Amino acid sequence: MKQLTETVLSEMGIELLVEYNAEETKGHVEFHENPSSVVEPTIYTELLSVELVIGGDGVKCDILPHMTERSKKHIISLLQYTEL
Repeated sequence: MKQLTETVLSEMGIELLVEYNAEETKGHVEFHENPSSVVEPTIYTELLSVELVIGGDGVKCDILPHMTERSKKHIISLLQYTEL
């Protein structure tokens, strides 16, 4: 697992500093006789912290514990994984 930090911008223009662990699994064929048994590559993501960014500085307040599961999934969908 690799620990990464990334700044993301929401659709509402809110800038967030996201720290997370990520691990990429390679795709493979589960059963070679069956072409429909392809397992696609996936990225497992674990959020560690989410901070608001105001004026270029992260606010020293982790908002992750206050986020709903839906909000967490949305933040994960905004990640680019450029360093993975």
